[in-house]
This record gives sequence, C-alpha cells and structure tokens, in this order.
Amino acid sequence: MQWSREMRTRRVGLFLAVALFLARAPGLAGVAGDVSNDDAPCPAVNPEASGAADVPPQDVEAKEERKVPSEPKLFLQDVVHVATGPLHWHKKDWIFLGGAVVGLAGLSAVDNRATSALTGGSQSGFFDHVLTDFEYLGSYPGAAGAAAVWVYGVAFHDKRGRALGFDLLASDAISAGITELLKSVVGRGRPEANRGSYSFQPGRAASFPSGHTTQAFAFAAVLSSTYENPWITGVAYGAAGLVGIARIRHSAHFATDVAAGALIGTATGLSVVHLNKRQRAAPENTPERVILSAAPSPDGSGAALVVVMHLGRM
Repeated sequence: MQWSREMRTRRVGLFLAVALFLARAPGLAGVAGDVSNDDAPCPAVNPEASGAADVPPQDVEAKEERKVPSEPKLFLQDVVHVATGPLHWHKKDWIFLGGAVVGLAGLSAVDNRATSALTGGSQSGFFDHVLTDFEYLGSYPGAAGAAAVWVYGVAFHDKRGRALGFDLLASDAISAGITELLKSVVGRGRPEANRGSYSFQPGRAASFPSGHTTQAFAFAAVLSSTYENPWITGVAYGAAGLVGIARIRHSAHFATDVAAGALIGTATGLSVVHLNKRQRAAPENTPERVILSAAPSPDGSGAALVVVMHLGRM
C-alpha cells in the first residue's frame, strides 16, 4: 500500500507528539523508578536515613546522585542482565520458556493457513489503514519517539522523562540485537517468497523473529511496567498486537515470527525496567553487574580498560 510523503511525515509527527505527552503525563501514574530527591528515605528501609537530618540536604542529594550509575554504565548492566538472565532464572521461568517453545512449535503447524487467512482479500479498507498506521510503531518512527522522550528529558532536566526514554531505547537496542542474531542464525524465508513456512537459509533470509513486533512489544512492556496503569497497559499491548497483525497482513512474517518477537520484546522490556527501577531507587542495595576501571599495563607503557562482570543472582 503506497502512502504519500506528507502522510508519512504526519504519522511520524503524531508518534513524536504521543511520546512527549507520555513523558509529561504525571496524571496517568507516577513512574515507579523515579525517586525524588525531595523525599527522605525511610529509616526502616535504609538504616543510613536515621542520620540524614545531620547532613545538609545538598550533600545528601549529591551523594544520592553519585550512587546512580551513568547511562552508558546502566546500559551495559542492562545488556549483561538480559544476557545472563537464564543463570538466575527460577523454576517457573524455565517452565514458561518450555511452554513458549511448545506453543511456537504448535503454532508453526498453522503458519501457512494463518498467513493465507490474514493476507487474503482487499487491503484498502479502514482496518488496513489502521494497521498501516500502527505498523510504524515497530519501525523508525517508533524509535524516534523513544529518542524524543529521552532528548526532552535531557533538555528540560526532566528526570522522569529521561528515565522513560532511556528505558525505551535500551530495551529496543537490546531486543533488536537478540532479534538480528536469531534472524541470521535461523534464516527463515518470508511469506512473500512463496516457499512455505519451513524454508530456511541461514545468513540470507531473515523472517524469524519479527523485528517490528519485537520493538513494539519492548516499548509496550516498558510503558506498562513504568506507569503501572491498566489503561496504559491495555493501549500499549493492544497497539503492539496491531503491529504484529500488520506484519502478517502485509506478508512480511508468519504467525510464529510475530509470536516470537512479542515474547522477546516483552521479556527484554520487563527485564530492563525491573533492573533500572532498582538501580535508580536504591543503587546501594543493587550489586553492580558491570564494573569499569582503568589499570596500568603490565609493562608500564600505558593503561588498560578493565571490565568486571557479576554473573550472580540479583
């Protein structure tokens, strides 16, 4: 379906406007990971709080600011946290993974029929227009919206907006890395190639999983976990679902590609927000997964960057 450049530009502008609205919408819900420096910590949670009255507020705020990792370091910790996730999974997590694998295997049996059912008929109706609009959420306009939230937070010193934008971008980058790796390894052909759902060419084809769906569900997971509002959750995941349907409707992916993308995006988004909320709220109680330091080289001719990764359960 062809759309004019003007209509595409309007859609990008709409996504950016919605993104900025979310960054400045305190009435929807408070961001759980945002801890105001104006609120004193509870002594029952933080024993050091009992002596906070003897310390000037400026010193307390400076101390708390120093404890929160920088964004590059926080991103590295997010990467390690997601990559080493299976090392600290519980039994229920493995059961869920097994159920997801079985579900994908069962869904693969009807991939061809599901694709045929969704791609058949005219694609010029109102619903197709809606699908095309929402499909952009899983592409560059969606990523631009996430970046706009972060830029807004930085430019206007809005900690909540900056944290939300960072979590959106971090979850998108990490989930995209996972998706691209799987695309290259699996090498599944797309429905439009008309080779069936069991056509695999590792390193050449790239249908499994759906990158658009992965990004959309990563954003949905971040928004849902950040705002913890049922309306936000419903709208976010509903929009992400429309992205997945659009990808099948446009013969870009099979149903299993979309389902796998939804699982990867959701898991990554939840993992990123889960870690970053704790880092921002109580970094002193959260073990660092990535420690960066500089050390002199053995021969004394220079320096080396030392990276230490903590792989234990957090």
